[in-house]
Amino acid sequence: MKIAIIGPGALGCLLVVWLQKVATEIWLVDYRPDRAAYLQAQGIRLITLDDQEQHLPVNCTCVAQDIGPCDLTIMSVKAHQTRTAAQSLPPLMAGGGLALTLQNGIGNLEQMAAVVGPERLLAGVIMHGVTLLDWGQARHAGPGTTILGIPPGSQVRAEQLADWVSRFVAAGFDCQSAADIVAVIWDKLLVNVGINPLTALTRLPNGGLLEVPEAWQVTSAAVQEAQRLSPI
Repeated sequence: MKIAIIGPGALGCLLVVWLQKVATEIWLVDYRPDRAAYLQAQGIRLITLDDQEQHLPVNCTCVAQDIGPCDLTIMSVKAHQTRTAAQSLPPLMAGGGLALTLQNGIGNLEQMAAVVGPERLLAGVIMHGVTLLDWGQARHAGPGTTILGIPPGSQVRAEQLADWVSRFVAAGFDCQSAADIVAVIWDKLLVNVGINPLTALTRLPNGGLLEVPEAWQVTSAAVQEAQRLSPI
């Protein structure tokens, strides 16, 4: 089982460490040659929830053609990077493999489909809290559920989805499938809209927003505005 992960951020580091349990070969794709060379030499370090450190060597490159076809390619870059990162998909999916987005935000599926078509795409959300400390170093800050699904236009079969859900479970994820993955993506977007901007601006932790009435009012207003724009 060969897996490629596009994006060496916090989520990418977690995915590399956990999915190596179920992959015979795992690759990390980075757009920066200097960082790719560093990660190839130094590997990935993940600080676990119980403050233990896991260190894992990793194959890392900025040239997707060097990797060859994979069974699954996971997109884990920031949403604004998806258009460029999607150019790496064709050689990674050349053998009939699937691609999965686990990104925040909307529009990622469409940008991936513009390059490789929608037929072999999966979508999902991941609720784990992970903090990037430095190149190839991340802290697992909180557990959460992972939800995978078949988006509109995809021709991935239900049994293929079930197989990947079971592989994620075997890797240690609390993973399940959803019949309407678009609704799940929007649900997470609404949460992010309310929390992420306010915590960034106020420097409050997530739970701290509840303790500041003015901040909570803005959070609630942001979620309500986003909900009015939601198609679900």
